[in-house]
Amino acid sequence: MNKKTLLQLRYGYPGLEITCNEYLEAFPSAEYAKIVVFLCGPDNQAIRRQVPADEIIFLNLNKSSLKGLALQGVFKLREICQKNHVDTVLAHRYKSFKIAALAGLFCPSLRLFGVFHRFGSFKPLSRKLLGKWCLKRGHKIIAVSEALQQDILNARMGGTPKEVIAIANCVDSDLIEKRICSRQEARTFFNLQENQFVVGTISRLSKAKDLPTLLKAFAEVKKRLPMAHLVIVGEGHLQSALEKLRQEMHLDSSVTFAGRVDEAWKVIPAFDVFVLSSIEEPFGRVFLEAMAAKTPIVATSSTGAREVLGSGYPLSPLGDYHDLAESIVQMATIDQPQKNLLIEGLYLRLIKNFNRHDFQKKLLSCINGM
Repeated sequence: MNKKTLLQLRYGYPGLEITCNEYLEAFPSAEYAKIVVFLCGPDNQAIRRQVPADEIIFLNLNKSSLKGLALQGVFKLREICQKNHVDTVLAHRYKSFKIAALAGLFCPSLRLFGVFHRFGSFKPLSRKLLGKWCLKRGHKIIAVSEALQQDILNARMGGTPKEVIAIANCVDSDLIEKRICSRQEARTFFNLQENQFVVGTISRLSKAKDLPTLLKAFAEVKKRLPMAHLVIVGEGHLQSALEKLRQEMHLDSSVTFAGRVDEAWKVIPAFDVFVLSSIEEPFGRVFLEAMAAKTPIVATSSTGAREVLGSGYPLSPLGDYHDLAESIVQMATIDQPQKNLLIEGLYLRLIKNFNRHDFQKKLLSCINGM
C-alpha cells in the first residue's frame, strides 16, 4: 500500500521537542512517511537523533525573513510539499501555521492542521483575519487544552469546536517509569544533600511563569524550613533579573539555577515537591511529568493547572506568594499516608485522562475527519 506523506513544520529548536515528537509518533509508520522541517536553525545532529522522522530538513532561515508574508519560507515549503507529494501538514505555532497556509495556495489538496500551545495566538487583527481565512478554506486548528480552545474561539474568527479542536497533551508514563532517575541519582545530579527539603520547578524563565512569586514564596518557606533548597530548571531571557532577585533576597546558597536539562523529567525525583507559579499556563505538560514521577504538586490557579490537576485540587491564587509558601510548607509537613493518597490520586488522573493511547486516537480521528 502507498504511504501518505505527513510533514510537520516547526519554527526552530529548542522548544516543544517532546510534544512535537508525540504528535509524530501518533502516526503509524506503516501508513505515513514523515518529514520534519525546521524553519530556523542550522543542521543539528543531536536534533536529528531525537526526531522520529524519515527525513529532517533544516531550512536555516533568518528570523527576520519570516516576518510579514515570509515568502522565502513559503516558497521553500511549497517546493518541499510538491516534491514529496505531501498530503497533510502539522504546523506548530502561529508562524509555521501562516507559512503553511500560504504555501497551501500552491498545493490545493494539502490538508493543514495548526497546533497551538499558547494563549493570545490570534489576538492581533492580522492573525484573526488569517485564521478566519484558513478556517473558511477547510483547515483546522488543534488546541492543546480546552482552555486554549476557548481562547481561540473567543478570538471571533467564526470557528466552531469541530474546527478548533481540543486535544490535551499526553505523556508516555511507561517510558517515564522505565527511564526516570532514582531519588539518589537525581539528587546527585543537582549536588543536593539527602536531608534537604527540595522545592523544584521546570520552567521557561519568562514573565508568564511568574518566577519572582516563587522566589518570594521560597524566602518565606526558608524561614520555616531551614533545610529547604529551591532548584529552578530552565532557561530564558529573565535569568539575569531572577539571579539579581535571588541575591537581593540573600538566597544565593539556597537557590540553584540549573539551566536547561535535556529530558528534565528524569530528575524530578530530586524534588520533594514540584511547584509551578505560572500566571498564564495553557496546559502545563510538565504537570503530567511530575504526576508520572509520583511527586507532590503545588501550583497556582492558572487555567492549565485546573484542567490538568482537576477542579477539586487546591491551588494558590495567582501572584500570592504568601499562600504559595503556605501550600509548600503544608506539603512538607503532611504525614506520609496523606502524601501517598495525594500522589496516587494524581497518578490515577494521569493514566485516566492524559494517556498516550487516547491522545493518539483523538489525533488520528481529527486528522482522518472522524
